[in-house]
Amino acid sequence: MMGKLWTKAGVVLVGGFLLGSGLILAAGPVQAHTLTDPSCSGLPTADNFYTSAETAALTSAAPEDASVSTKKGTGQTGGGSGNYYYAKITVPVLTAGELDVSDAGSGPSEAILCGRQEGNVSSLPSYASAHNAADAAAARASSAATAAGETGASLSTARAALRSAATALTTVARALTAADNDTLAGTTNSAADTARMTADDSNSIIGTVASGLTTAASELTTAANALSTHAGFDINALISSGDEEYVVVVSVLADATAPTVSVTFEGVISTVANAADEDEFTLDNELITRTLATTTGTPGLLTVRTTGNAADTKGTLDTDATPGNGTGDIAMDEGSGGNFEIVSPVGAGVTYQIHVEGQTPGERGEFGLKVEFGVASALTIGTTPTGTALKPGRADYFFFTVGTGEYSFLTVRTEMPTGAAKETDTTGTFFSRQGLVVTDTNSGPGNNFLFRVPTSPGDYIVEVKGASSSTEGAYNLVTTPQEVDSTRQHGRAPDMITGTASGAIPARGVVPHSITVTTPGTLQVKTTGDTNTVGVLYGPDGQQITTDDNSGKDMNFKITQAVGAGQHIVTVGGRTASDTGGYTLVVNFVEGATIDGGPVTTPGTGDDDVASLQALVTQLRNDLNECRDPVVTDARGNLENPPDGGYRSGIGVISGWVCDAEDIEVRIVTDRGIDRATLQVAYGTSRPDTVGQCDGHSSPNTGFGMTYNFNHLPEGEYTITAYADGDTQIGEPRTFEVVHIQEFAADDENRFLRLDEDVQDRGVCIVDDFPVTGEGTWLKWEQSTQNFVIEDQG
Repeated sequence: MMGKLWTKAGVVLVGGFLLGSGLILAAGPVQAHTLTDPSCSGLPTADNFYTSAETAALTSAAPEDASVSTKKGTGQTGGGSGNYYYAKITVPVLTAGELDVSDAGSGPSEAILCGRQEGNVSSLPSYASAHNAADAAAARASSAATAAGETGASLSTARAALRSAATALTTVARALTAADNDTLAGTTNSAADTARMTADDSNSIIGTVASGLTTAASELTTAANALSTHAGFDINALISSGDEEYVVVVSVLADATAPTVSVTFEGVISTVANAADEDEFTLDNELITRTLATTTGTPGLLTVRTTGNAADTKGTLDTDATPGNGTGDIAMDEGSGGNFEIVSPVGAGVTYQIHVEGQTPGERGEFGLKVEFGVASALTIGTTPTGTALKPGRADYFFFTVGTGEYSFLTVRTEMPTGAAKETDTTGTFFSRQGLVVTDTNSGPGNNFLFRVPTSPGDYIVEVKGASSSTEGAYNLVTTPQEVDSTRQHGRAPDMITGTASGAIPARGVVPHSITVTTPGTLQVKTTGDTNTVGVLYGPDGQQITTDDNSGKDMNFKITQAVGAGQHIVTVGGRTASDTGGYTLVVNFVEGATIDGGPVTTPGTGDDDVASLQALVTQLRNDLNECRDPVVTDARGNLENPPDGGYRSGIGVISGWVCDAEDIEVRIVTDRGIDRATLQVAYGTSRPDTVGQCDGHSSPNTGFGMTYNFNHLPEGEYTITAYADGDTQIGEPRTFEVVHIQEFAADDENRFLRLDEDVQDRGVCIVDDFPVTGEGTWLKWEQSTQNFVIEDQG
């Protein structure tokens, strides 16, 4: 995969102006010096075209920084175009990183970087074209000023020329702004306004307009001269394995000498001895190992993957020659669809082994091996890097390492720098050695990302990129570490272990607590108190397991979750920025019977039969239920919808009635008793049919109801229960099964099916023999209800 980055170029050579009699006039037109736009077509193909001095060959993992000469094309076969100079860059296979190619100070020039396989690797707008345009506009303005000074000159023609010069001044001011020359950009914009006002002033005479043309020509020359500081090209491109030969094509002024090209590389390079981007399993249970080494001082995000469909592969990344032996192990992936992909932070100046194996002992066949690398800057947690700015289509990477004993909880966000003209819309992603942990777009203030993650010893990378490929601008990266309360220890059962902790929630912040589980079981974590809380539970791998808002009493969260052994983190935060204050964290743990439907994990004597184990499971569940708030059932009410049994999909109704209540909520749990959703339901609709059962009530407004998108729930079986005023159960629970029309992504929060535009008018089907034999009914998808409605019948 080739990434396009920034290129800058420009030219010098500008014309001068002299004083004329009576008017400030140019002595003559300024000669515009232009460069021919380079192209990737017609590259030299002859092997003997380049000498060793004209080839930069990357051969080791040491930082490459070399200067190479260029050869002018002859225009003949194998010699490229006679308008350009060429230099070749060769890299070993399985090499990826940042390749920087510049003019080494050889004078005005433009260039393009071409890949033999990939074509145009990097070619972006340069300052040379802006310089050429300013140079040419200065010549036209000078010529028009001379003509305006002649007897009988046309005032309307001179005014038109001055307006054209004003437009040219505005255009070149934009280029000056892009070149970070804000002072001259302001002066140039002011000159454009003055020229335009003079041209449009009905009182202007020919002499005034001629003087304005001369001034505009002088300003254009000054701007072109300023842009000459950007006259040299500087191409910074991302390269990845797959193209081992690149050609830089350079265009210079006609009378210039052959340019010199400077080549710098940072990233990861494979050792030449054993590198190969295409491999094959020829023996059963074969292990193929490739060595990769990062350049000195260059950490980054390494991606290694296999391609093809002939072999089913799994991969291991480590610093040891033997995979999976516990020494130097970093990451492993068995892939899906036959190919693996490992994404992991790697340090600077370190040699790594990538091991490729077949998924089965008899695996044979060819596979491709591809490598990508994002160069990262070293990050010190708790500091804010300055001077960072996103470039269009480019991600920034920041690398840091957490040492032993530094287990902490980390908040990462971006903010607008002081003095910045506007806020940059950012997206942030957090990577551990095992791959992606979390990504976020705008959880922070404005359009800034914000995420919170636990960290343990190891390497990490924060990726910052724009919300779109065109996003650019400055930002500050803010990292805030927090110590974790690690006093909660919950372990061996079957005795129920409980604990509490107290704290205070800061504004817009969270308080992390550590819970160490020594054996699999069921964990219940909740808060009590008057603060509206939100809880998030993270697993030992740092991934978020679940979150809850107000399943507990009085706007407190409550999480009940089957967990495995290991160190977990639960964070306590406020529902809104104003929800601050004290809370008590209550932790209950019971060693469980199953985890995600798995086998019994309660330790036994070896003589227990299935019946006794099941009895113990029941007792353990009863123990856990003692931790729950008591439930009071009130027969003077009923949950009517959804009906008991059957299937739910799309948007449906949750409704019922109760004689007397202040608040109604329904709770949806999975078939394994895991809380999935808690919903507040509107109460007080007219239900005259319940008056007889609610004797003594003067109002028939006893109904409750809401619409709910059942697509929010993953496919599976659920139980829904209604409660009045927090803890009084209304009627009997209802069970149902959720089915989806399409497969939703695991992180899709909307789960709202929308038809593609090209099928919206064709999303109609017919049901034969409905409602009677011989008749058909036409059904059409209705997006607003997420279900089918009858469009026609007969």
